[in-house]
Amino acid sequence: MHRPVLGLGFVATIVCCSMVVGDDKPPAEPLDAGLSYRFRHGEAFVTAVKVEKSAPGTSYMPCDFGKGLYGLREYNGKRLIYFQVAETRYDAKARGRGFRLLYADPETRIIRNDDGTPRRMCQLAYNWKDGETYHLAVSAEIDGDLTEYTAWFHVPRRKSWRRLATYSLPTGGRDVDNLFATVQEAGGKPHATGRLRSVVMGPAWFREDGEWKPVRKARFGDERKTATNVDGGPRGAGFFLAIGGDTQRETTKFGDEIEVKVTTPPAGLLESLDAALR
Repeated sequence: MHRPVLGLGFVATIVCCSMVVGDDKPPAEPLDAGLSYRFRHGEAFVTAVKVEKSAPGTSYMPCDFGKGLYGLREYNGKRLIYFQVAETRYDAKARGRGFRLLYADPETRIIRNDDGTPRRMCQLAYNWKDGETYHLAVSAEIDGDLTEYTAWFHVPRRKSWRRLATYSLPTGGRDVDNLFATVQEAGGKPHATGRLRSVVMGPAWFREDGEWKPVRKARFGDERKTATNVDGGPRGAGFFLAIGGDTQRETTKFGDEIEVKVTTPPAGLLESLDAALR
């Protein structure tokens, strides 16, 4: 996924790519689309996510930040809430001083993968539904050159935040930054490649210096300008992304700015997270 470099502000860029091949060639490269939020930084990020149409082997990650990612997955016949942090070049120099699991919800599954880029993963089996809106949050607490990242899930029936996992890792003092969102299909799976997937990311808010601010603008773009079965644009107070199937790139021209409505957060959503973070 290409991460464009933009000016500071509450702006996002959607980046999309795909490859179409003939029947006598290997399976197509996986489709993906992304929405890059280019705000400066924040102590926390909250977003709504509504999968309108899903298919097997798909990840919907509205909280894909500099040190990890967090969102919904449909994988191996299961629907999951998925959180991951990963080591980078800086972390390798500080190995042994961080990268610790500080908390895990008892119902989650914790996975450790040290092949290639070391990763730590947390999965919660949760039968999320197409057409329903969920709220996710990532928070960061800095301790010197370490950061504690926590994944939060707003349980619809309880209307309260559930802490899923907290990881500590060396970051050089970074919080939630370089954040974007993606929808991605599993690579080369004939049962998945090319099917329609549609998702609405947002409305979203980030907290900077204790103040919540909305994410309200985006710029649609594609580095290679070759994908024709990808689309994106405004959907109320959020941004929609669609890939595969009969999708046509028709809502927003490349390079055009998208602006969504600023809306009031659901009652108590941000205040209850503030309370949980104290």
